[in-house]
Amino acid sequence: MLFGEAGNDRVAGGPGEGFLDGGAGDDVVLGGRSGIDYLLGRAGDDVLKGGRDQNVVNPGQGRDEISSGGGPDRITANDGQVDEIHCGAGRDRAIVDRIDHRDSCERVSYRISAYPAVAPPTGGVNETFVVRFASNRRSQEGLDLDYYFRLKLHGPGSCEAHAWRTHGPLKPSDTITFRLHPFGGRDSWCRGTYEGLVTYRVDDHPCGAGCVQHKSPVGRFSFDVE
Repeated sequence: MLFGEAGNDRVAGGPGEGFLDGGAGDDVVLGGRSGIDYLLGRAGDDVLKGGRDQNVVNPGQGRDEISSGGGPDRITANDGQVDEIHCGAGRDRAIVDRIDHRDSCERVSYRISAYPAVAPPTGGVNETFVVRFASNRRSQEGLDLDYYFRLKLHGPGSCEAHAWRTHGPLKPSDTITFRLHPFGGRDSWCRGTYEGLVTYRVDDHPCGAGCVQHKSPVGRFSFDVE
């Protein structure tokens, strides 16, 4: 097993089975000369290249470049961002987003990403931006605890920040959709770049000042208003 740390790393495998984890950052992860390799990119814009034998490749969230190499490979790249996917020799299976660029993949499946994806990536001042992702957790409101997803959006300049949340029960198989409109009493978006973060939260109910709150990140996204 080889692990990269935070930052831009280069992780390369050797002969035999290998587990290669680039960690956070823009990493280069290279499979070995022989044996099954498991290549993991995580957050960042990564380059992952499989070895000669079978490879299992998961680039994580980011705009990644993937070359699966030889053997019957499995690629899981449905992260809501545009990836470059080059399947190699062998009968390969790829789980991707419809926006991905791919070639030479024999079996292709499309699945909604568990990471938040926004459409369109660029729009006008009156645009409705839609954020979607697949829930892999339960969400409900109860007498003691609230389980929900929260989206917080930071805008440019005076547009500041705004937050949205889900309501009601959601199953792990559900698709979460947020439709984003101008906020703060504005009729139109400010021009510039908006940065968003989706978190999964568990709150005491009712949640007043000083309540215990647990949260874990789901993923980030951004869009531009022209």
